[in-house]
Amino acid sequence: ATCACSGVTAYSALKKLNHLRPKEHLMVIGAGGVGLAGIGMAKAVVAAKLVVADIDPAKRAAALAAGADIVIDNSNTGAAAELMEKTSGGVHGVIDFVGAPASSGFAMQTLARGGTIVVVGLFGGAVPLPLASLPLRMMSVVGSYVGTLGEMHELMALVKAGKVKPVPITPRPLREAGQAIADLRDGKTVGRYVLTN
Repeated sequence: ATCACSGVTAYSALKKLNHLRPKEHLMVIGAGGVGLAGIGMAKAVVAAKLVVADIDPAKRAAALAAGADIVIDNSNTGAAAELMEKTSGGVHGVIDFVGAPASSGFAMQTLARGGTIVVVGLFGGAVPLPLASLPLRMMSVVGSYVGTLGEMHELMALVKAGKVKPVPITPRPLREAGQAIADLRDGKTVGRYVLTN
């Protein structure tokens, strides 16, 4: 069921960066439900090495289990410098599944010259972007929202071929629906909850 919403959203964002090469790096910011969906299918769509940035250690662990090559706590002071070193000069593509000032700022700090940032997350806020940085760094910023019917068909073919790692699912009884929603809001969920009766 999540393929038709968060899955195709992540897939469409990944396709916008499917030109990246094996020696380059793709960074996913935010390993929540949509981010983990993207991480689980990234290797089937993009040839680049996969970096995942998240502030939650449990989500970074889930990202490693889903196929990330490098994980980083982007809330740490010095995280941008550490990532620039680990990637030998920055990432070539970023998918920001958070869409907050801090996540977009981290993306801009770590983007290599000629790189592309794809913003998916709708957290909101504003990011000061010096317009001269676009041509001087040859960077692109692209928005991505859900996906197309054709992309849904492509994604389902990858799922059927076993090329997509499933998002972790935690069953919870229906009587805990209120707490499950609170946990989602507070960012305590790794993967997805399924309410059972």
